[in-house]
Amino acid sequence: MNPEWESAVHNPMRKMGFHFGLVFVFLRFSLVHESFALLTGLNLNIALLAGGFAIALLLAANGIPRALQGRPARFWLAFLVFFALSVPFSSWRSESLTMLISYLRGDFPLLFILGGMALTWKECRTVLACLAASGIIVILSENMFGHIEQSGRMTMGGGTIGNSNDYAAHLLLLLPFILWVVLTPSAWILKAIGIVFSVYGVYVDLKTGSRGALVALIAGCVLILLKGPGKVRWILGLGAPIVLTLLLGALSQSMMDRYSSILGSKGKTTVGEGAGGATSSSEAREYLLTTSLEISLHYPIFGIGAGDFSSYEGGTSFARRGIRGQWQETHNSYTQISSELGIPAAICYIGAIWTTFTVLWRIMKTARRNQLPAFVSAAFCIALALATICTAMFFLSLGYRFYLPALSGLTIAIERAMNMEFLSPFAASSGAPESSAGQPFIRYTPS
Repeated sequence: MNPEWESAVHNPMRKMGFHFGLVFVFLRFSLVHESFALLTGLNLNIALLAGGFAIALLLAANGIPRALQGRPARFWLAFLVFFALSVPFSSWRSESLTMLISYLRGDFPLLFILGGMALTWKECRTVLACLAASGIIVILSENMFGHIEQSGRMTMGGGTIGNSNDYAAHLLLLLPFILWVVLTPSAWILKAIGIVFSVYGVYVDLKTGSRGALVALIAGCVLILLKGPGKVRWILGLGAPIVLTLLLGALSQSMMDRYSSILGSKGKTTVGEGAGGATSSSEAREYLLTTSLEISLHYPIFGIGAGDFSSYEGGTSFARRGIRGQWQETHNSYTQISSELGIPAAICYIGAIWTTFTVLWRIMKTARRNQLPAFVSAAFCIALALATICTAMFFLSLGYRFYLPALSGLTIAIERAMNMEFLSPFAASSGAPESSAGQPFIRYTPS
């Protein structure tokens, strides 16, 4: 075993930091602390407390340089630099500074907590199981806090994902990890639970009426057909569209009319928002998209400042176009970044996403070659989560959420665990299982 890596694995600070980080990951994804606050009215800030300990131990255990061995982390670091540089040029500096501090405190660190502190395959599996459990909790929270609006859409009572679209995107991110429970070797009862919550989770997602989530689900079906591991490609690739169609048929007429607006059909007249409201929403989003692109071209280097699009658009729309402003966010995460932080930041942002995908494809290719199906399943489920959330982000303002840095960090950790424990010369000499494909071990090289 690599002496440096082995020393890091057994480092007590690193171990303690990983467990604090695991608590932080669970709280951020499951949002149980927010549920507790909604039920009791008490905000104990336990997520920030766990995150603070995790970050302190991350620094003490030298976790940041380990994470930066992965190319996605370097793109994310460059993005953070442009984020910080944009603050002095912001149209509302105090708001942008608040956004930056919030991002540094609770979102960006997940890249290093996962990418620098999860070293072994056992720890990576623990993180995957933690995300699956978080997904189940988020689904169950719909029964406790969800209610149906007059328009027929399901929405939550409040918190970070109180909005229907935000809830749909958050759940979309977690559904592939519930699927991972089904794909990975486990007890039949766990697989059965995974299947039930996977299907029910898709139904709950559709109840939100989020058209972006529906498009993302379709994108997920396409990815399954293109990249699904082994027989899963055909079982899920053919079964998922059928299940999705059946679940759509179980929705109310108002939801069906809303989803029909994706095809440009207004459908029947409905109560509340309905199809007509959905069409108006589409027109408003088109205006915001166009405006965000215009601002990106007018302020290409540092943008107008993080969190400032709604105030800038609303305050200048009459002068620019002679019309009343929308006073809303961009409803597109990519133009949110380009308009608020500048085009260089957007390039780094997209570069981080792209390199995360390339690492995931490399993990799948290498794991297939060496017959390590557990890594194939893990990488595929992360890729599915990344593809669906990136698709949903075309319709939502989620540019500063922790989702993408967390997925990049987990990807870096899994590739490192596979290379160091199973594929390096050190692993072969220390009794790690040899490649059943009869191929030579692949020497570890940081991506």
